[in-house]
Amino acid sequence: MYLQSSQAVMKLFLCFVLFTTCGAIHFHSRKDYTKWDWNRLMSELTHALKYYHLEELLPSLDLRDVNLTNSCRDDLMFLTDSITDLLREFEGIMKGNKTEISPSGKLLALPMLDSSSKIGPGILRGHIHFLGFLPQCIKVKVYLDLPSFQTNSCIETYDCPSLDLCLPHSCKNDELTPLFRSIKTGKWKNQVRRAEHINANIPPPDVGTFIILSLFLVLLASCLLSSVIDCFWLSKEKDTIGNYSKLIMAFSYHRNVKEIFTVSISQEDHIPVLHCMRFLSIAWVIAAHTYGFLSLVVKNPLDQLDTVHHGYWTAFYANGFPAVDTFFYMSGLLLSYLWFKEFRRNRSRTMSLKAWSFFYIHRFIRLSPAYYLTLLFYTFVFSRWYTNMPVLTLSEIQNDTCRDQWWINVLYLNNFISQEKMVGYQKERRAFSSVLLFLVLIPFAFSGYFGGLTVAVVFISTSIGLSFYQVYHWSFPPLLYRLDAQHKDVTDDYQFWMYYQPYIRCQPYIVGIIVGYYLQFTRRLIIPKVLNCFAYVFSFGLFFAIVFGVNALYNSLAKLGWSLALTWLTISCHYNNGGAVQSFMSWWIWIPLGRLSFCAYLIHIPLTLFVWGLDKYEKVYSGELDAFINIILPSIFYSFGMAVFWKALVEMPFSKMEFFFLQRWGKESSFVKESSMNKQTVACINSCKVSVINKDFTQL
Repeated sequence: MYLQSSQAVMKLFLCFVLFTTCGAIHFHSRKDYTKWDWNRLMSELTHALKYYHLEELLPSLDLRDVNLTNSCRDDLMFLTDSITDLLREFEGIMKGNKTEISPSGKLLALPMLDSSSKIGPGILRGHIHFLGFLPQCIKVKVYLDLPSFQTNSCIETYDCPSLDLCLPHSCKNDELTPLFRSIKTGKWKNQVRRAEHINANIPPPDVGTFIILSLFLVLLASCLLSSVIDCFWLSKEKDTIGNYSKLIMAFSYHRNVKEIFTVSISQEDHIPVLHCMRFLSIAWVIAAHTYGFLSLVVKNPLDQLDTVHHGYWTAFYANGFPAVDTFFYMSGLLLSYLWFKEFRRNRSRTMSLKAWSFFYIHRFIRLSPAYYLTLLFYTFVFSRWYTNMPVLTLSEIQNDTCRDQWWINVLYLNNFISQEKMVGYQKERRAFSSVLLFLVLIPFAFSGYFGGLTVAVVFISTSIGLSFYQVYHWSFPPLLYRLDAQHKDVTDDYQFWMYYQPYIRCQPYIVGIIVGYYLQFTRRLIIPKVLNCFAYVFSFGLFFAIVFGVNALYNSLAKLGWSLALTWLTISCHYNNGGAVQSFMSWWIWIPLGRLSFCAYLIHIPLTLFVWGLDKYEKVYSGELDAFINIILPSIFYSFGMAVFWKALVEMPFSKMEFFFLQRWGKESSFVKESSMNKQTVACINSCKVSVINKDFTQL
């Protein structure tokens, strides 16, 4: 029995080794397998993969009948002969009849065989995507005295595994799949799903690329020119800066960076704890996204999945949804707080049509330019930089719907478009919050606290009821990561109906509106120490229970419970009853970090993937502590580091321009002035952060 097991393992190993000889080609099968097909899949591959060693694969290709270009056919035949000669030379060396390898074998066949992927350990832990060594494959062309023979890495995918092969560059992408489907060996003759160049899914630069690049070059030049003027001219004439000089200074990179790190702010209408909330929440979002995307690039994703399902602390990464609820809560709180401040000053002016027009124009313009520019830069420029990155060759990463569906996000329709059409980049949820804000604010304005509270309770109760119904109707689990891999349809339904729908996610936003009203109309509050301590214990108990204690009622009640815990934290610290918690959350260091949260959110996913793609080797998941120290913390660090550059270049200039023009257009609208003057405090109140766990995380 031991001998049979050893032979089976050896066959499996050899089959997978053979399957990985695709340093430049990726194969994808015609049918998708889940982990429940794993045993059957391994059995089939054991018998089939022995035909796919590169030295046996090339002679099996039907080079005569397949429609190939002459250069591709000639290069493949030359490569086949070179590999055959190399094997003979190896055999001669082993027998002592030959002492060295021929130049063609040394410079062509040997490095191409070596560059092609090899089967490694961890197959039973999900290691089914085998990478070759792309740098060596590409360099083969440098050493050949054959101008027509250049190499490139390609990917070939059979049923589930994918292999890298180093093959001639002369073979075009549309020739590879028919070529490898022409294999004349056994039942696997037509089992190749896809064969393509490693950069086949990376679109080439187009007109949109050059337009967006030109726009950013103009923006960068404007910032540099404004910085020079600011440093060498206006700094000497501070008292003579006119309106148009202020408009020019909106692009001053030097001035914008200084404002980001300014920590001396007015205490009027200032809620210090929100800076800490904002930073910790966005750091949580980055950590959760990073941990989720990690499953797409590591060689042992099943180890990570087991940790998620059975580990305790990994729930912090997998269950990052409360971080999104925190941003909803802060958005409703700050907008309500500022609106009711102006409402108390001048009720008729605040309720006028012009004031509401300014209000919604400001909400749209405040952050839309930064969001649009980031989305367009990613879609037409940055995604083109994922070339020659074997780690990112999975279709889940490269097949980005942004290329065709970016306009959905531009129109803020992403909450109402189906999952298949939703842009894979960051999503915004501003449309529903604008409508909900109006529906909840007006009852507070006309009916007072109890009238508004009644309407808010009705909305929250309706949301909870709909959540209960949807969970019962579709038999949804408490959380997305609790779904198994075979439940892809349920996963998509859960994403669309429980995560993206506004009527489900509105509870923290409504609670934030209530708290904003209360803080504005309650100037002083003394909380008994016993009650304060008990409420803090209860609030932190809610925090931990919601993150780590997921149960059947989670979908319906977790958002409300999280919001109530945040409510006590906000009220206690705002009225100086927070003690050590208040001191920590009011620390000055959170102010600049909080200001960077929106830009860090916008750029962290593409930036993290790009950094991972720079590594040409396979990544290994070595546990949650290793992932936190070596992957998650660096991701947070360089996301915020790049956010400094992005905020000063993209967000702040347009924010200042918006304030300049709206102030000149409608000076009587005090709310525009107030909300703009408090932009250092509010920072990203108009944005509601989005998906914390990538939907592909559970589809291993």
